[in-house]
Amino acid sequence: GGSTETPLGDWSEVAKALEDERRELEVNVRSEEEGNQLPDSLWQCYHLNRLEITGGKLKSLPEGIGQLDRLTTLIVSGNQLTSLPPQIASLECLRVLEAENNELEEL
Repeated sequence: GGSTETPLGDWSEVAKALEDERRELEVNVRSEEEGNQLPDSLWQCYHLNRLEITGGKLKSLPEGIGQLDRLTTLIVSGNQLTSLPPQIASLECLRVLEAENNELEEL
């Protein structure tokens, strides 16, 4: 097999956010494959206050979202989410959750 080091798509932004301890990050998910495999490093960006996932290809949010306990704003509008993980309920700082234009059956 090849090296797994090379990130799919534009995950270099995630790596930079992790390194710089950024508070805001926008992740553009451009393909089905990317949408199914958000990088684990994303859930290690503990400093994030704002996370926006754009691109329209995100089908599910991994449970790892629950590790970003400083998030105040989560924007996943216009994707293909059918549900949101229960871990979102444990994000005590979360004030803004924008998830319209998805395929959510319940919130």
